[in-house]
Amino acid sequence: MKIKLLLASLLIAGTVLAQTTTNTPPAMNAPPSSGFLEDLAAGLASVTNWVVAPYGTYAPDAPTKYGGGIIGFYNINQYVGAGPGVDWLGDFNLVSANLTLRLPIHVSKITTTPFIIAGLATPISGAGKANGQVATIAGAGLAVDLFKIKKVKVGAGYAYDLWTNAGDFSGKHHQIFISGKMGF
Repeated sequence: MKIKLLLASLLIAGTVLAQTTTNTPPAMNAPPSSGFLEDLAAGLASVTNWVVAPYGTYAPDAPTKYGGGIIGFYNINQYVGAGPGVDWLGDFNLVSANLTLRLPIHVSKITTTPFIIAGLATPISGAGKANGQVATIAGAGLAVDLFKIKKVKVGAGYAYDLWTNAGDFSGKHHQIFISGKMGF
């Protein structure tokens, strides 16, 4: 009988305590976020073997000659990387999946990296009937590591691409880029 009374008392006490409410929010252990870019930088700093490169584009064969984009690669090793890209030339937008092959050349403390790039892409706006169709990107370029900030190597370079099946935006594209990379 005493055990039944003890269990009933614990059940009632637990129910009463569970129904207690407060108007205070739960405590947060994480410091408040200072912004999307800082969160992104902190996330990228914890991952290795990546390259991100924003760039300016000159496309002499296209109706809109100037634009830009951003490309990111996960480096499988020091010679191969794969990743997405986004291009913008006025009303024209293109998304792509790319593969790069490169050969880093180390001379003293300077690393230069000739590379080739190939990609499958699709125009998503501004290309008329080519929107949503498969386009291709093929090109080559040269990157140079300039300096290091903490664990990130900062570089710059030039790439020449030939786009096909991208409507009026098919043809030659020249890019000048700044890159940040971690790892290889």
